[in-house]
Amino acid sequence: MKSLISATLAGVFAIATSHAAEIGKPAPAFTAKNVKGEEVSLTDSANIEGADKLFATALDAVMAGNQVANAKNEPYGCGVKY
Repeated sequence: MKSLISATLAGVFAIATSHAAEIGKPAPAFTAKNVKGEEVSLTDSANIEGADKLFATALDAVMAGNQVANAKNEPYGCGVKY
């Protein structure tokens, strides 16, 4: 029984480490859909420049003592369930 448990744990460890990220290697290319339903690369810096900066814009408005122009909006991307 002890050897069966040891063999099982060794197999699980071998599988887990074979799929582990390699240090020093870039992250895999992730994609997501934007609010228009188009696939965009999350690693493409051009997407960052063209993105709506809703939080930054709202924070700037509040810090300047102004109303937030787009106070309510729909989130996009994948939801995180707890």
